Amino acid sequence: MVKGENVLFFDDVVSDGLSKVEGIKTLQNLGANVETILVVVDREQGGKENLEKLGYKVYALAKISDIVVSLLRSKKISEEHAYRILEYTKKGH
Repeated sequence: MVKGENVLFFDDVVSDGLSKVEGIKTLQNLGANVETILVVVDREQGGKENLEKLGYKVYALAKISDIVVSLLRSKKISEEHAYRILEYTKKGH
């Protein structure tokens, strides 16, 4: 990596965003410029908003609620299971 190089920070999920900040700090200490974060799933636990408040652009390929609704509509999960998943993520796990 060249000092000052723009780096896209990519990860699987975002929950509260704290682990992303730690990872970004490591890259910045190596000279990287990180402005954008891409995650596969936003668990909708405030991480996207927390990171945006810090000045990062955050993109998610999917939100957990959309995934759950899709699974429910296609009858891959029960209403009870969908409810439990969404309640679990609301509690910040």
